[in-house]
Amino acid sequence: MAGTMVSTQAEDMLTRDRSGAPVSPTEPGYEAIAAIIEHAKQVRAELNAGYHTPERTHELFEELVSHPVDPTFRLNAPFRTDFGRNEHDTQGAVKRGREGGDHTEYGHADRAAAQTGSFAKAGHRLHISTPAVAKQINTFEKEYGLTLFDRSRSGVQLTKAGKEFVEDAQMIVRQCEESLRRAQRRSTDGIATVRLGVSILRPGRRILDLWQRDAGKHTDIRLELVSMPDDSEAINDIITHLGEDVDLISTVFDTGYWDDTGNTLALDSEPLCVAVPRNHALARRARLTLKDLEGTRIRILKRHRGANDTARDLLEQYPAIDLIDIDHYDLDTFNDCAESGDLLIPEPVWAGIHPQLVNVAVDWPEPVIMHYGLLYPLDATPVIRAFISRIAALSGLTDSPHSTIQEVFASALPFGDVRTAPERTNRAAEHQ
Repeated sequence: MAGTMVSTQAEDMLTRDRSGAPVSPTEPGYEAIAAIIEHAKQVRAELNAGYHTPERTHELFEELVSHPVDPTFRLNAPFRTDFGRNEHDTQGAVKRGREGGDHTEYGHADRAAAQTGSFAKAGHRLHISTPAVAKQINTFEKEYGLTLFDRSRSGVQLTKAGKEFVEDAQMIVRQCEESLRRAQRRSTDGIATVRLGVSILRPGRRILDLWQRDAGKHTDIRLELVSMPDDSEAINDIITHLGEDVDLISTVFDTGYWDDTGNTLALDSEPLCVAVPRNHALARRARLTLKDLEGTRIRILKRHRGANDTARDLLEQYPAIDLIDIDHYDLDTFNDCAESGDLLIPEPVWAGIHPQLVNVAVDWPEPVIMHYGLLYPLDATPVIRAFISRIAALSGLTDSPHSTIQEVFASALPFGDVRTAPERTNRAAEHQ
């Protein structure tokens, strides 16, 4: 592998850089660092030049970072970095999330720290070390004579000046992104783009399968996949600003839950199940009664509304079932259950998300149903509405959809007609 042998001095500089300490080009041995940078440019150029299989992408990235990379790692080009070997997280598994691109930009660190209230959590979101986050923010504050954060042992909090700065920065970023989107739309020869947010817990497979079924018939719309994180703060921010970075999210929802935030198109309804570790005795059962669950620990969302609350009410009637509150779902939740032996009340579409957990049906005494479908903006653009209408038609929900952007413009019908589950979905829910 090119460029992997470096001096002890260079290794020391790499270690200091990863910890957030400064490194000077005038230091002895920096020539080795310069060689690494040059090699990183070559690998980065190859990564960003054309299509590569996932295996080749993984191979190139391991060459770039010079250490083994988690097999589940995914990278969406284009990719930018300074010299590659500082690309890592505390587990050694390199990942890229919603921020994408060059995560050494100060704005990303400031905004992430403001949203999470912690340099450590900001580093986790950006997939860089806590000292690196602190270094970026400290350097920015020193360079411009600002104090953006009050630091304490309990975390960080924005100062008054920091709040105003972050609000202004977010507005500027969104304006720039919108300008970029307008320019991209003008350069696509009339082909409009719809962006579907995807993540480990929201992979969008059903939507992609439906869209592929109609391949070649929707030449006026391009479907673009946008990588999203699964942590609750980031996903809630994306949903609040639907139509900016992401147009659509395929997800599970209760009727009416997102009414103040976005429109929904319900494509299916499914009863809640229970996720059981594969080595658990209940994992071998085809169906479970609530009495079967006695003596187990079950993780379930805190009480808020909808189907999860119905499930909680039914489970609480069995004192021998130990219910453990969780704030949200993420991959760590699934990992913890697999390791601890706890059961989990998951969203129905998450079968197969974790290899050590299996979904088992539950005989609920009453319907415990959630809808699956698309979440999209309240003020959806014509192209988003055309996409929604086409997906509804492909699912058999409508007979005469507005399948093109032009037809959506021409239609006088209120488009809200397709935002909720059709009658056949409601009937299916009644018979669950």
